[in-house]
Amino acid sequence: KYKLPDDFDAETYFKHTYGVSGMECEPQIVEIRIEAYQANYLRTLPIHSSQEEIKRDEAYSVFRYNIVPTFEFMQDLRKQGSTLEVLSPQWLRDEFTQEAVNLYGIYKG
Repeated sequence: KYKLPDDFDAETYFKHTYGVSGMECEPQIVEIRIEAYQANYLRTLPIHSSQEEIKRDEAYSVFRYNIVPTFEFMQDLRKQGSTLEVLSPQWLRDEFTQEAVNLYGIYKG
C-alpha cells in the first residue's frame, strides 16, 4: 500500500503540468505565435491555466505558458498545424523545426 505524505498538495504538485508525463522536469516559459483566427480557439479553450496572451494584432497573437513541456502539451501544440509557430524555448523550436523538415521529406514526393 502507498500512503500519500500528509503534507502532499496535489494542486501545487500538478500546477505546471499538462497530462501525466514528464513531471520530473522543471517548468519553462514557452511562447507561441498563432494566426489570429486560430487564436480565438485558444482564448475560448486555453491549453493550460498559465496561458497568457502577451501580444495581439490583426495577423496573429502571442501566448506565453509557464509549464513543463510534456509530450501531451506538445501534441496539443501540434494540433494547430501550420497556424502555430513555437518562439521559445529554442530547444522546443528546434524540435518543431526538425519535425517540419521530416514531414516535408515525406510529402515532397
